[in-house]
Amino acid sequence: MPVTGFESDKVRALLVYLAVETTSQRRTALSGLLWPDMPEASARHNLSQVLFNLRQVIGDREAQPPFLLVSRDAIQFNPASDYTLDVALFNRLLAESDAHGHAHSKICEACAHQLQQAVTLYQGDFLHQFFLEDSATFEEWALVQREQLHRRALTALSNLAAYHEHRADFEAALRSCERQLALDPWREEAHQQMMRILVRSGQRSAALAQYESCRRILAQELGVEPSPETRALYEQIRTGALSGKETGRQEDKDKPISTISQSPLFNLPTQLTPFLGRSRERADLGRLLADPTCRLLALTGPGGIGKTRLALQAAQDQQTAFAQGVAFVALAPLTTGEQVTPAIAEALHYSFDGPTDLQRQLINHLRPKVLLLVLDNFEHLLAGGEGLAIVRAILQEAPGVKLLVTSHEPLNIQGEWIYEVAGLGQDAAELFVQSARRVRAGFVLQAEEQPWVERICRLVDEMPLGIELAASWVRLLSCAEIAGEIERNLDFLATPMRDAPERHRSLRAVFDHSWHLLNDSERQGLQRLAVFRGGFGREAAEAVAGVSLSLLSALVAKSLLHRTATGRYDLHELVRQYAAARLHQDAEVAALTQKKHACYFATWLQQADRAIRGAIQPEGAATIRVEIDNIRLAWDWAVAQGEAAQLQPLIFTLYWFYDYTNRFEEGTEVFHQAAAGLQSLVEQLPSPPVGMLGTLGHILAFEGWFNMRFGRLLKAREVLNQSVALLRPLPAPVALSDALRAQGLVYHLTGEHQQSRACLEESLALKRIHGDDWEPSFQLLHRGLLAYAQGDYQASTTLLRELVAIVRRLGHAHAIARALLRLSASLLALGVDEPAAYDEAEQLVEESLQISQIHEDRSARALAFDVLGMIAQSRGGERVAEAIGWFRQSLALYREIGDRWSLARVLNLLGMALVQLDHHEEAAASFYEALTTALALETLPQALEALAGLAALALRAGAQEQALLLALSVETHPQASPKARERVGQVHQSLAAQLTCAQVEAIRQQVEHQSLVEFVEAVIHAQTSGGESRRTHSR
Repeated sequence: MPVTGFESDKVRALLVYLAVETTSQRRTALSGLLWPDMPEASARHNLSQVLFNLRQVIGDREAQPPFLLVSRDAIQFNPASDYTLDVALFNRLLAESDAHGHAHSKICEACAHQLQQAVTLYQGDFLHQFFLEDSATFEEWALVQREQLHRRALTALSNLAAYHEHRADFEAALRSCERQLALDPWREEAHQQMMRILVRSGQRSAALAQYESCRRILAQELGVEPSPETRALYEQIRTGALSGKETGRQEDKDKPISTISQSPLFNLPTQLTPFLGRSRERADLGRLLADPTCRLLALTGPGGIGKTRLALQAAQDQQTAFAQGVAFVALAPLTTGEQVTPAIAEALHYSFDGPTDLQRQLINHLRPKVLLLVLDNFEHLLAGGEGLAIVRAILQEAPGVKLLVTSHEPLNIQGEWIYEVAGLGQDAAELFVQSARRVRAGFVLQAEEQPWVERICRLVDEMPLGIELAASWVRLLSCAEIAGEIERNLDFLATPMRDAPERHRSLRAVFDHSWHLLNDSERQGLQRLAVFRGGFGREAAEAVAGVSLSLLSALVAKSLLHRTATGRYDLHELVRQYAAARLHQDAEVAALTQKKHACYFATWLQQADRAIRGAIQPEGAATIRVEIDNIRLAWDWAVAQGEAAQLQPLIFTLYWFYDYTNRFEEGTEVFHQAAAGLQSLVEQLPSPPVGMLGTLGHILAFEGWFNMRFGRLLKAREVLNQSVALLRPLPAPVALSDALRAQGLVYHLTGEHQQSRACLEESLALKRIHGDDWEPSFQLLHRGLLAYAQGDYQASTTLLRELVAIVRRLGHAHAIARALLRLSASLLALGVDEPAAYDEAEQLVEESLQISQIHEDRSARALAFDVLGMIAQSRGGERVAEAIGWFRQSLALYREIGDRWSLARVLNLLGMALVQLDHHEEAAASFYEALTTALALETLPQALEALAGLAALALRAGAQEQALLLALSVETHPQASPKARERVGQVHQSLAAQLTCAQVEAIRQQVEHQSLVEFVEAVIHAQTSGGESRRTHSR
């Protein structure tokens, strides 16, 4: 899908540069690259803007892991992110081919395949027709990249031509030459190659004509004659010294006659379905099998992952590379290692001469051969060593034989190369469709079912067997129903196919087969590890499941456990389901394991709390994010057991995590479910413990908080009233303080300033009694916001300066960023009387923005853009257009986060900026959206701001009575802000001489006899009806 939404070529250039230059790039260097002639401060500011747009268009904030690694000083494209870069792949393919260390005419088949992939990727000049006219530095960098890639493509094509020429595949060789000349028409080496290939393929006249073409191009373009080498080659062809058509494989001509088989063996079983995807794996295996040092290649992975099918395809790809062919040996039916040698002999159609020393006879037979042996399903024959003995003997005494082995785990013998087979990746959905068509002819994947198919593939870890089993149900179920059944029941994934191997008839059969290959300690460890969610670390495995490092290693080797690049371990969900079912066969062991898990993560989260209260919040948040699934599980267990003492220490840390990461909806869900669970337990007890009631009240406080943060102010008020009522009679001052703080902020957002002040002051008093270092900062913030909302900007500025000093001392970056922004907004309100305040406000926002970008704090960034917009708007003139841009960036983030109160506020700001530029239609749309949002939230101050804006628009449109009606509805309401009153006062004054006293009185009576909510609903209805009428008329 094309990436759109780039605001300028500078954004595209930054993406290209970061993606190609994979190392960390300092911001100063990047700003100098893109704006070399601009002052450093301006260039860095521009870079921040360009970076913001880039992260928006590539979805960096939603990506896991993110595409960009951003810090205060540097930016880097994340090599671990989910992306494909043609330049990087092109260079990697060529580097891997170069590393093979053979002369270009002797390159192996695997390297030729890599070179072909690389030249296919090269579609023309790097950044063709893309220029930054005002950045010579960027253009110089692009030119160097362009020339390097062009040169490497030509070299690769030359090597491919030589490879095909050496194998007498003249048609392919000529294609490579033609491509070279298309890229570089005066490249003499390509002309020489083409002349030589043409004459060797019997096309002497064409070879001579090619020389004439070369001579003409060189004369016309460069004014030179062909080189002595080219002229000498021409003379050889002209005189017949070099001539004749050659056929046959050149590599066969180079081999001793004794090693060339007249009838190579090829006994691979016929496959009844087409092979799909795995192009990377096929290329990898081709390269490894062509490597002379790789004699034993083991494909490892869990049952059903497709090891056998991949091995068969790799063997088929290599059938011409081995003089005596390819032999497939099915080991699954064998029961002992002693049977391996006879099974290999049978596959080779070799008959033993008597019953003695079968291994020696087989080795003598294999010693002179050049052969690929595929040994399928070795895992159950590893114990005892008899099966491995023949493998070692072949490696030591039959140098022309290579072994391709499939097994759940490595063979663990010298000389083994291990290749781990994973899921299908991007080809998984295609396999589902292909399989579905076999059971339901004409099956077509509809767009609405695509997400469900993707979910099915994820649920089975993109395992081919799991996908095929799932697809077999499309005759009876929708894709959504199939996904649901997989989540509920492992036994759902089964097949009625009578010819399917017993171990592949269901995923349970696959897992049963793997289970029976484990020893007792491995079984016990695996089933206890099933208690984890989202992975786990070594320490957790030891503490919760009693699984040592050596046991973890054994389970990884048997492909039942996966170790990630970060060092964590994880079970695939279906394996986890299977192991969990085994665990719950012993209820006592299951209960004990769950309790250990909950206690471990409760303790772990308490330790993490120290990090998040200090100056290392990003690291603390990242750590919690990794373990959040386990934390949720421990939290849910403690709720279900009514373990109030275990829950209480976790409450603040979970609240902080969800608030810091702007995951308001998830936070609401977590605290709501916990409150509902505890409430149910409380209702069942005749005399609930005080501790349980206090914990319930505290959880309700944060459920209310997250409802407020997500814009559900009515629900927040309801829940917080419950919380305060429950906590007041209890000895729970900290919990009550948290509930009152949230309640005070809800009152602030709904314009009930007196109640807000009372709640906040009571909350602060409770915290001061208990010596909380952090709570004063929360209270100062909210009191400062309250003073700001009431128009007391001097008081708000004083309070917020005190707040900034406190949070700087505590070193809490999250709080510093927000405090700076709130102070800057207050200074901005003072700017009319103190112009220097504008400059200070702008400096504070820039500092906050840097902090929020480093810590990926979307909420703080949204507020920073919002304040920058207000600053630009206050400056007036040409900067009003700049303000509109800032407001729109802020709105985009608030929509992502789900902060609807802030959304309504910024929509009003945007509307006023649009009014200043006479963009009346856009302004009206902005005000109406703000009004609708504010009405849904019942936040009357923002509704009044929108009405004030609509009054100004009505006045400009000449709708005098409507303008006065809107103005009076604001002017007479106690929750209107001073700024809103000022704006409608100007409207009222303008209308004084235009309306009669009777008109004014009639409008005043209308306002007095209608509530504000009713009035707002009427305004929205009128606008909606009018818009529908206009649309009907246009039709």
